[in-house]
Amino acid sequence: MPALSNERRLGAVRELKEELRLLHEPGSYVGEVIKLMSKKKILVKVQPEGKYVVDFDDKLIKLEDIKPNLRVALRNDTYALHKVRPSPRGPAPSGAPSAASRVTAQPAAAPGLLTLGRDWTHRSCRARSTRWSA
Repeated sequence: MPALSNERRLGAVRELKEELRLLHEPGSYVGEVIKLMSKKKILVKVQPEGKYVVDFDDKLIKLEDIKPNLRVALRNDTYALHKVRPSPRGPAPSGAPSAASRVTAQPAAAPGLLTLGRDWTHRSCRARSTRWSA
């Protein structure tokens, strides 16, 4: 039994060391696919730097998955495409308004008082409603 738990601990230590090594590597560049140039080359726009024609490995990513406006990750040293990133845009907006844009009524201390978004604090709303009603 103790040998099994030691093996488990050693495995966990190896995984942590590998994770630390990966965290110390420089990050990937994130770009947007402009268009396919050939079966192995893609034109990618990286925001601050500009546009690059990059290679990609068809063993990691299928050619059918590469479409214009798709976010991709490029290796820091070779600028080779190595991962498809999720879209930065969230899902289509639902019918419910966000918390920031919601209009809510205040407690009975100030009837008819509304708070609009994040910009007005409760105190400033009360001061305004008092000033307007006077």
